[in-house]
Amino acid sequence: MAPYAGLTMGDNFTGWFDRGKKWNENLVKPQLDYSEIFDEDTGQIPGVYCWEIENFLPVEVEEGKYTYPHEG
Repeated sequence: MAPYAGLTMGDNFTGWFDRGKKWNENLVKPQLDYSEIFDEDTGQIPGVYCWEIENFLPVEVEEGKYTYPHEG
């Protein structure tokens, strides 16, 4: 059944068609605290670091156990 089924011309259609904001304008960015997971210098030192997810937590992959995708 369509969401507007059963409404008549006298009903208030603004609830269905004129919502004011787009869905993504109401999103709020959550405040995330990664201090328990990452060191203070993570992301501050130049270079490539690889992480993998184990048990829903990021774990740094040792250098030499990953390869660079392309040099050129």
